[in-house]
Amino acid sequence: MATVQSQELKHLQEQEDLKQLLKTPAGVRVLRRILKQTAVLSPSYSEKDPYATAHNEGLRRTGLWLLTEIERVDKSKLTTLLFEQEK
Repeated sequence: MATVQSQELKHLQEQEDLKQLLKTPAGVRVLRRILKQTAVLSPSYSEKDPYATAHNEGLRRTGLWLLTEIERVDKSKLTTLLFEQEK
C-alpha cells in the first residue's frame, strides 16, 4: 500500500507532467483533440437511446476531469484549449 507521502509525490509529478505538456504546441494539440473527442461542451443526452446517453456522459465526464486537472495547473490555458482556433 502506498504511503501518503508517496501518493503526494505521485500527484505532484502528474501535475508537473501536465504543466510540461501544456508548454508544448504538440501537447496543446493532443489535449485539444482529447477534449473535442469527449464533447465536453456538448449535450450528452440522446432522446432515442439511453445507452448512447450513458456512453456520451462517460466521455463527457472524462473531459470534465481533464479540464479540472488543467485548471489546477494553469487556468490561463483553459480558454486556449476550448475556444481558440488551432494555428
